Amino acid sequence: MAEEIILSVKPREIVGKQVRALRRAGWIPLSVYGAHTTAKNLQAEERPLRTVLHRAGHNRLIRLDNGDGKPHLVIAREIQREPISGNLWHVDFQEISLTEKMQVDVPIVLHGTSPIVKSGNGLLLRGLEKIAVRVLAADLIPEIQLDISGLQNIGDSIHVSNLELGDKVEILTSHDELLAKIIRSRRNRSARGNRRSRSGQQRQERRRRSRSQEIIFGCAALARVKIGAVRRRQSVFRTPRIFALGRGCDFSRRRMALRTNPWGLVWTCAIIRQNDCCFSA
Repeated sequence: MAEEIILSVKPREIVGKQVRALRRAGWIPLSVYGAHTTAKNLQAEERPLRTVLHRAGHNRLIRLDNGDGKPHLVIAREIQREPISGNLWHVDFQEISLTEKMQVDVPIVLHGTSPIVKSGNGLLLRGLEKIAVRVLAADLIPEIQLDISGLQNIGDSIHVSNLELGDKVEILTSHDELLAKIIRSRRNRSARGNRRSRSGQQRQERRRRSRSQEIIFGCAALARVKIGAVRRRQSVFRTPRIFALGRGCDFSRRRMALRTNPWGLVWTCAIIRQNDCCFSA
């Protein structure tokens, strides 16, 4: 039989909103139900209960000791916590029978090291972290150990169908679900992408050089300068001028021409290509 963990509990008579005082006193309300038993209201101290839940989780047997001398084997089904502080709020236990199968979720624990992952040429893609099984309480397994050292090439994978749990454990999860897979690392993908991008850049550069003429119209910035007293008729406005950049002039290189007139109006003209000429309208 799987490991049993003992939790001391007491009958609980306080229900409803009065359980707030119970929590303030350091006790957590519990509920126990089962197919062949009536529901019971119990309570347990918060600190021992937290330790038991940490060890047992959702798939280990817990023996409740309420002082009556009868064995009560349960598993934790629902653990409620306070949203802000995360403190325990309420726990539901399901009482199980040793002669009937039960459905539980068993976590998948990976161990070992893949050679291709260790070399940096591959990455491990994690699939499901737990699977659903149906098993007797005596054959309950706390976790499934999955060895990934056999994954040596890109594309190697392990699915649920590759698990060997014996005849006593019935797997309910689809056998096509992925558990682990080796994929290509970013370093290998970037090396292939760099070769493709380099050839694409060369084609764009040849296409850019093949253009013989390009007309770009720019518009100069319009600034407003106030002279003297603040009156509308004393405000000076200048209409924007349009510059046409065309072919036929021998500027040595690309540059930005900046000219400021005496009135403080700033005009800019961008010379973006060699052998372009600026004609002022």
